[in-house]
Amino acid sequence: SFTANPLSCSLAIKSLEILKRESTQASIQRIVSAHQKFATQIASHPKVKNIRQCGTILAFEWDDTKGTSYLSKVRDKLGNVLYILPPYVITESELNYIYKHIQLALDEL
Repeated sequence: SFTANPLSCSLAIKSLEILKRESTQASIQRIVSAHQKFATQIASHPKVKNIRQCGTILAFEWDDTKGTSYLSKVRDKLGNVLYILPPYVITESELNYIYKHIQLALDEL
């Protein structure tokens, strides 16, 4: 039954307050811009297909038709869509680390 749990309601209100902060909105825009730049960089990679972005979520399919790499085993278990959903507190350095290692993995396919 619905009991309007006061703790849950308080947390939801606080979460909305944090989301509306100018610093949070700036961080969101920073992530969106970084994703757009990264998507442009990997768009021409022969193993990347169907890049899409919705706000701070970036996703794309990677194509490993050789079927011999470690990633082909991952694909068989989990699929071939990679999602990047960073927390709003991620630093530029941490985001670049993620992008760098995705690029390295794609180059090894």
